[in-house]
Amino acid sequence: MMTMIPLLGCGGAPAPKNGVVKFIIESDVSTAAKVFLELKTRNGTNSREEADILLPYTLELPVDHSKPMNFKSAKLSAEASAAAKSITCRILYDGKKVSESTVEGNAPTATCESDNWPGALGK
Repeated sequence: MMTMIPLLGCGGAPAPKNGVVKFIIESDVSTAAKVFLELKTRNGTNSREEADILLPYTLELPVDHSKPMNFKSAKLSAEASAAAKSITCRILYDGKKVSESTVEGNAPTATCESDNWPGALGK
């Protein structure tokens, strides 16, 4: 499953390319019991929670570099279904890992977060 959501910013000098922030969830089972995603920006906080998500799950957020990076922080939390033995979450920017967590156990929950935007992205 892949969802594309445009990322808003506010004016600025053009940059040579666009980027992509990618949220990924993987497990040894085909579903996650619950997924929580939160993005804090200069304009406020956007969050969403979903249940019974098919895995692997990928959410991509395109970033227009002609606008300043508007992230303050990003958080992804994924609770595995009862049958799971492990779950992994990752946050990537243009293929570079920003945050990753793998948790093992009975119905584990993995959490990835970064509050160093855009520093975590090398911008």
